[in-house]
Amino acid sequence: MRYRIIPVVDNDFFLKKVNQDLLNIFLKRKPDTMPESLLGRLLIANMTRIPSHRLDQFLIGSLDSYYDEKNHFFWSLSHKEGTLAVAVNDRPVGIDMEKIFPRDSSLFHLFTQSEWLVLGQKDWLKFYSGWTAKEAVLKVLSLDLACQSGVRIVEKTDRGFVLTYGTQHITVDVFQKKDFMVALAQVEVSYSLESDPGNAQEVSD
Repeated sequence: MRYRIIPVVDNDFFLKKVNQDLLNIFLKRKPDTMPESLLGRLLIANMTRIPSHRLDQFLIGSLDSYYDEKNHFFWSLSHKEGTLAVAVNDRPVGIDMEKIFPRDSSLFHLFTQSEWLVLGQKDWLKFYSGWTAKEAVLKVLSLDLACQSGVRIVEKTDRGFVLTYGTQHITVDVFQKKDFMVALAQVEVSYSLESDPGNAQEVSD
């Protein structure tokens, strides 16, 4: 799995790389989408070296996977308060990122007592580690937020947690990056990548 986490310092710099007509099409089709979503797709396109004649299709498409004659991958993105996180994988992937800050303690009730036994002491770091893990699972399974109550944290691992949804078990890596908590989930359905996508190493900026 490859991922990048970057500050979005200058949106104009990224947007200058996109044809204005294409940008207008993107915003028309996705009027409620934040600009960071488009920037995330641009970053993924750069990481995977999508050919220029396929770029339009990728930027305005609605799927979370991409395929052409030389490349096949799954992708996910998350953005919060000027920071962007993207992930690319040869199997379905979900990434979520949340800014860490104290909130109303009533939110602790979003986890069951058994989940808190896995998470540990009730504090905001543990809360965000569990919350991002669940959100990443929703993304990797292509579920909406209404399904979150069916996602359960059942086991702690060296790098995160094991979560369940129905009969499925999903391993999620969770880590802190400065003021953000980040979670990466993938499912065990393998697809082969037919070409080296360029920046194949795992990177966090």
